[in-house]
Amino acid sequence: MQSTLKPLLDLAVLSLRDPRKGLRDVLNLGIPQGFLWQLLVLVIAVSVVLAYGNLMLSPVDLEAAQGAVPSPFLLAIILGSSMVGTVFAAYFVGRACGGTGRFDEVLLAITWLQAVMLLIQVAQTLAGLILPPLGDMIALFAIAAMFWLLTNFVAEVHGFASLGLVFVMILATMIGVAVGLAVILILIGATGGQ
Repeated sequence: MQSTLKPLLDLAVLSLRDPRKGLRDVLNLGIPQGFLWQLLVLVIAVSVVLAYGNLMLSPVDLEAAQGAVPSPFLLAIILGSSMVGTVFAAYFVGRACGGTGRFDEVLLAITWLQAVMLLIQVAQTLAGLILPPLGDMIALFAIAAMFWLLTNFVAEVHGFASLGLVFVMILATMIGVAVGLAVILILIGATGGQ
């Protein structure tokens, strides 16, 4: 087991230090295209288990927070939908901006991004158990790391040279999706109790 995990941990560390090289190495693993969706589902499942593990370890009263915490199934649907949406957005927006990435490369890049974020979440959980303020600092690092990795991964997959332009493209896409969802929610009448 350790011999299997060590190369993956090394790739995750490399992805944090040099995201483009780390992703190139992941893309060069030769993972079959038909296996990529299964990997995505596995990463989603592990994410949900880890999220609920964090809740069990947190000082929050789970009975009191019952309404605020979605069920594992709903959390899996939310996380899965957001990841699949990110894959399609990264692919189509990247291609529209002149990128050359293939869909399977984008799918693997987003799956790998979530896998690396899982490792950061494990570190955050362990640090939070020992020293809660350190866990909070790692949470802030995780947000920055997510944007850093996403920007580099999209740039690598699509062959973009400018990380700044890719980051602006990501922010513009996020704003566009948020506005689009808000308009849809307003049109279907989800206005919060009116």
